[in-house]
This record gives sequence, C-alpha cells and structure tokens, in this order.
Amino acid sequence: MTDITQENNLPDLAKQDSSMERLFNLSLQMLCIAGVDGYFKRLNPAFSKTLGYTLEELLTVPFIELIHPDDREATDMVIQKLTQGEPTVNFENRYRHKDGSYRWLSWCSAPAQDGLLFASAVDVTEHKRAEMMFKGLLASAPDATLIADKEGKIVLVNAVAEQLFGFTKSEMIGQPIEIVIPARYHQSHTKHRTNYAAKPHVRLMGAGIELRGICKNGREFPAEISLGPIQVGDDTFIFCAIRDITARKESEQALRSSEERFDLAVKGTNAGIWDWDLRT
Repeated sequence: MTDITQENNLPDLAKQDSSMERLFNLSLQMLCIAGVDGYFKRLNPAFSKTLGYTLEELLTVPFIELIHPDDREATDMVIQKLTQGEPTVNFENRYRHKDGSYRWLSWCSAPAQDGLLFASAVDVTEHKRAEMMFKGLLASAPDATLIADKEGKIVLVNAVAEQLFGFTKSEMIGQPIEIVIPARYHQSHTKHRTNYAAKPHVRLMGAGIELRGICKNGREFPAEISLGPIQVGDDTFIFCAIRDITARKESEQALRSSEERFDLAVKGTNAGIWDWDLRT
C-alpha cells in the first residue's frame, strides 16, 4: 500500500518541482543557493540581468571577489552568522557589475543547511543613490533640519541640528520630535502634529507662527519653523527646518527700546521735530 501511494504521488511531486523551477527562473528577485566554500551553486536569471555576467561566469568565481572591498569584512561576518544558524534580513552590500560599476543589493538569507546558504536579493542601487543625495542636501542645509515619520519619530538630523540643540544624532534619532520642544507644549503639539499628518502641506518659515525650542541643556529659544511633506514610496515623512531667532528678537527689542527712549526725550524737552528732504 505504501509503494502504491508513493507512486500515485509522483506526478504531483513532479508538477510541484516543475512549478518551483518556473517560479525560480521567472522571479524578478535574485534567488540563489551558495556554498559555505564561497561559490554560488545555483542562480536564477535575475542575477545575470542585474549584474551583467552570464550565469556561467558567476558560478565559476568566488562571490567574495565580486563584492566591493569595503563591504567584504561585513559580508564575511554575515556568512559566519549564517553558518551558526542566525538568519540575515536586509543586509546590504555592493556587487561589481560587468561594466565595472557597483550595484547595491539588499539580502535576506536563511541559515546554512548541509553546507548551503539560501538567499534572495533586491537591487536597491537607485534607492541608495537617492538616499545619499538626500543626505547630502540635508547636510548642506543652512538651518537645523529634522526628518520625522508620520508617527512623529525623528529619522534623520543634520549637523546644524546637533549644534543647535546639543544632542548627538544617536540621541535624537528614534525619539519623538517633542524632544526639542519645551514640556509645557508637548500635549498641544502632539495634537497639532496629528492634524498636520492627516493633511500635510508646505508651511514656509516666517508665516507668522512663532514657536519655542529647547536644547539639551535646558536653554529655550524663540524659533521659526518651516514644514513640508516628503513622499518616499508609500510612506510620508515630514521635513522640518528650525531657525533660532533669538538674535533677531533681541535686535527688534533693542530697536523698540531705542524708539521709546527717543520719543520720551522729544516729549520731555518740548522740542519740535520734522523730516527734511535735502534734494527738494
């Protein structure tokens, strides 16, 4: 009875194998089986399409030779973890294209079984380029700049923000935006932030809204803030530029005080004053 059952299942197993083979070959993701000896054992056509080599060329060279020299040590560490049974998710490294350029790949890998590693990769080169360009623009921004997600958590900061608020990047990233707002405004700001996230729009600096910022050392300062939504795929982030206007407020107060003293001096001496246009 057992033999008959197994024989009856053979066509189904063959169909499953055929379907898996078709899925492997047609997948847009890069799918591979690699050995702990450092060679690819099997690759799908997406590898050839992404890296420009034939599958035969990729199978005959140690894959570490295709990896950017700066990424090899990190890759070796990941392989060691895989051989110890620890899976890898979203590990990124650079692979050399046949034309000499490098492509950023994001890997998900299963632990080794019988000396084999099973992995899939996605080409994230364009995303990385956009990310690096965005970080460059962020670094060159003249104002303190924070990027927050829709939940109000800080995801990026520039060096000017570190200098202004006195926090390091690691102290700010992952924290709610309220970390740079005085505690007495937290409740009301959370409501404003929620409303803004529901209907994000560009709000320019100098729009008549003055807020208060707070530094790590407790110093408060008057601030002007501009906001704007940034769409990244399906996610919306909020671009926030903050400007300390303490010096401007002090100058405005000094000017008002000077005008008040002048007005008092004129009134106190009963002197008459007028404007005289020397040209006419």
